[in-house]
Amino acid sequence: MFSAPHKVRDYLAARPAIVECLRLGVVNYSALAREIGPPSARDALVQALRRYQARLKCERSTEDRLARVLQKVEVVIRTNVTLFQLTRTLSDSERHKLLERRKGGFLHVFEGETRSIVACSLDSVHEIPSSIRSGSISVPSLAQVAIRHSADVAKLPGVLARLLGVLAQHDILVVETVTCVGEQLLYVESRDIQKIMGLIETGYTASRRK
Repeated sequence: MFSAPHKVRDYLAARPAIVECLRLGVVNYSALAREIGPPSARDALVQALRRYQARLKCERSTEDRLARVLQKVEVVIRTNVTLFQLTRTLSDSERHKLLERRKGGFLHVFEGETRSIVACSLDSVHEIPSSIRSGSISVPSLAQVAIRHSADVAKLPGVLARLLGVLAQHDILVVETVTCVGEQLLYVESRDIQKIMGLIETGYTASRRK
């Protein structure tokens, strides 16, 4: 059964240049419809193309709004961080030892229903209980990127997805993410700090379509 929307999506999926032309509004719908399907389906294809363009405009509007929001957040970067990723929760004794060590330096503990994460400075690794060090995946030489924001940012859906999308487009690997009240923590490889600083300076707009 012929479906104009499906035909349009399949055609455009392999042609990003035409998608960009649709986004900019410089496409002749009738001519493009003739390329996509038979003359008998031209009207249906034209309507499908118009709806596709409307969605693109909506996505662009949301993207611009999220970019403006990201320009207002505060970013704090800490280098020389080691991450311990556990596929279990912490025992009471481990939790107690970690809480004692938190008083002396940089140490973050995050616990979920089935897994735990411990982040500490490189010079504090030896203070982590041996049961955690031996029973976890250790990822050294990371940077912690703390994105501090207001309550308004937290209520806006898509901010984290937008941010992660920008980082991915710049080949920045996010090893772990942790969401706290008013703060989003990203753990990335130290070698990517310069890239992140560049994105901060440009307001996360370096990858946006002009």
